[in-house]
Amino acid sequence: MDGIYITNHLMSRKQGVETVATAFTDHLAVVLRLAIDIPLTSKGRGHWRVNVSYLNEKAFRDELQTQWERRKQQKIFYPKRVLWWGRYVKRVVCQLFTTEGTNCRQDSQRLEIFYYGVIYTALQDVTITDTTYVSLKKTRVRIVVHHHEPSNKSS
Repeated sequence: MDGIYITNHLMSRKQGVETVATAFTDHLAVVLRLAIDIPLTSKGRGHWRVNVSYLNEKAFRDELQTQWERRKQQKIFYPKRVLWWGRYVKRVVCQLFTTEGTNCRQDSQRLEIFYYGVIYTALQDVTITDTTYVSLKKTRVRIVVHHHEPSNKSS
């Protein structure tokens, strides 16, 4: 390709053009940077983002598949797919992911409380032996690992 053709409207929004090397070919790719006036969505009430890490869990995938099959059958009752998606499916998907996020956070909190309970119980023992010390060290490591795991527990 020898040239790129864009409209005057896009030309007025052009921020930059760059050619970059691409893998597995002797051609170059063209990156055209454009300014947009669409506000970026933010987090907070009324906004949600899909946490795709929940899809790694088979039980969640199965539930999502079940819900999807059930919702697909209702498509005939809506005049357009956009209405079916916006009014019916999107809400259900949002609720499903939000519920999973809540459950994961609660499980994480329970696990953390359990670990601190183990430490507290071990420290209440009158005599701290080598076994107690090793147990405390292992529990501390588990807490550190728990806090540094990839965040698939929150959305």
